[in-house]
Amino acid sequence: MIGESNQKEIKLSELAEQKRSESVLRKAARDIISAIDKWTGAHTSEAEVKWIWELIQNAYDVAKSRGKQMLTVKLRIDDSTFTFEHDAGPFTIDEVNALITGGSTKPYAREGVELKGRFGKGFLVTHVISTRVDVEGWIKEETHNIHRPFSISINRSEKK
Repeated sequence: MIGESNQKEIKLSELAEQKRSESVLRKAARDIISAIDKWTGAHTSEAEVKWIWELIQNAYDVAKSRGKQMLTVKLRIDDSTFTFEHDAGPFTIDEVNALITGGSTKPYAREGVELKGRFGKGFLVTHVISTRVDVEGWIKEETHNIHRPFSISINRSEKK
């Protein structure tokens, strides 16, 4: 019966991990909704100006973290689409995850760090302009040191 006990422990630990993951995602969703509500409420006029600078700041921080000395940013507006492009470098899986969950990959401590942002709230300001954002780029697969194309749609229009 020892084997059965181990199987139950494994299943319980898997269930606990699943529940923890679900809890983390629910908290991230609540934090995102709260941040967007803040920007679309009392801070709307600030957000309407700030969102473009937040995108530039994020690109700057990526370039700095990749050791780049130059950064090129391209802005395009056609019909109902705004496109923001930069050459700071490929995303890491952690950075893509931070976009989705509203977090940050930047160090909390600021000593000796030249990065501008820190808390991961800047990208959320863009949702004042559009609740749906399409992100396309390259993701660095670190284990094989190769880059793969990816695209995701982030839809923040539903509040569930």
